[in-house]
Amino acid sequence: METICAQIQEENLGLRLALEADPSWMSLPGVLGMSLTGVREAIEVGCLYGRKLRGGAAQKNFHVGEDGLLRMIHVPAPHEPQWPRHFIEAGTAAIVVLLRRLTDAPIEALRVSFPHRAPEDISAHVSLFGTTDIRFEAPSTELVLPASVLELRPAKLA
Repeated sequence: METICAQIQEENLGLRLALEADPSWMSLPGVLGMSLTGVREAIEVGCLYGRKLRGGAAQKNFHVGEDGLLRMIHVPAPHEPQWPRHFIEAGTAAIVVLLRRLTDAPIEALRVSFPHRAPEDISAHVSLFGTTDIRFEAPSTELVLPASVLELRPAKLA
């Protein structure tokens, strides 16, 4: 993806791809996600299948802290190479975009962290995630949302 981005000179390709995200892209996990009763179940199933598809190589975890914040964290396995910036950004942003589309809720991140360096202009990141608390060169990829997001139901079931 980095090569493609360099060739087309699209600084925010990962974010632009995420804005087009649709559950149907995800094949079986997408169908499962559309049939689940709530966001909590969708995230649990998504994390389970993500680990299975990667052979357990990386850890993608979510938990609610004592502060009432939902943290979704991706930490690559020690032997796993660093994922390209646009791939990481597309995957993280797609979570927010898909949650918005499935629930019709105006979900905004409280904080987002990425392991790579910041691009020159992060205005597209601020616009998509809905927060100015975007950190770069962090030890892991992290998406922090209000825990109330877990209780949302798909719009078709609400």
